[in-house]
Amino acid sequence: MFNTIVENRVMMLIERFFTQIYQKSSNIRSLQIRQDDIYRMMEIEKELMQDYSKNAPTVEDLAGKHAMGISKLKRQFKQIYGKPVFEYYQKSRMTKAKDMLLSGEYTVKEVGYKLGYQNLSNFANAFKKEFAVLPSSLTKKSSVADS
Repeated sequence: MFNTIVENRVMMLIERFFTQIYQKSSNIRSLQIRQDDIYRMMEIEKELMQDYSKNAPTVEDLAGKHAMGISKLKRQFKQIYGKPVFEYYQKSRMTKAKDMLLSGEYTVKEVGYKLGYQNLSNFANAFKKEFAVLPSSLTKKSSVADS
């Protein structure tokens, strides 16, 4: 019985994954953006997500590196990813923080520093803004669940 439950859950997750991929590809196809620009946006997104411990590159730096105008980069990034560049970066960063905290392997302090925050109160504020809870509440939950 337990195996059946696990199998069903895995199948639901796989279905959700492929549905999201299909929806994203459908959205991209409906945009009037050239294929090479889509690939550039994918490279920019990859660069943003590469290393959270360093400061995020500026839009100006990204535009220059990828031979695009700043306004074009901003417009196309938002069309494809649904958020402005920095907002997308910050959301991804906070999702990474949440995953790290829920893993139970890291303290709030370690997560904050690994994600490039020099000031832990700034990290806590950003986390609370994204998830409406302090990061410490996740470590307490995961430590209670481990007991």
